[in-house]
Amino acid sequence: MNEHTITAETVDTLNDLIQTAKEGERDFRSCAENAHAEDLRHLLRRRSEEYRVAASELRWHLRRLGGTAATKASMMAGPRRGWVASHSIMASYTDQATLEVCERNEDAALERYADVLGRPLESAVKEVIQAHRQGARRSHDKIRSLRDRMRVHA
Repeated sequence: MNEHTITAETVDTLNDLIQTAKEGERDFRSCAENAHAEDLRHLLRRRSEEYRVAASELRWHLRRLGGTAATKASMMAGPRRGWVASHSIMASYTDQATLEVCERNEDAALERYADVLGRPLESAVKEVIQAHRQGARRSHDKIRSLRDRMRVHA
């Protein structure tokens, strides 16, 4: 048995963050597929992979604490926090517009992390979430910088 007890709130919090990370993975991959510049595609694919790893880490901690990951069906019951337009619409976006969409996603992720970090969580879980938040901050700042440079050169 685990020395740590897990509350229903912690299970819900971790499942919510896992879902957020899975959506980030999928949505950044979609943006990467529709980006025109190769370096931007690479950046967005890398961020998609970071979200995949984040979801995996959170699932590991959830299991370690004795919790169970939500099933796909139960996660679909809640409202989707995703943000990417349909694939066909994304294909018509400029790279600048794609970056604006990605920046909004990272804004939402940063808000979610800030909310969660204010809750009582085991220190190891908090450290992982703080690391994910730092990754979202770095990504946000990089995306904003690229977007701003594109605006200047447009």
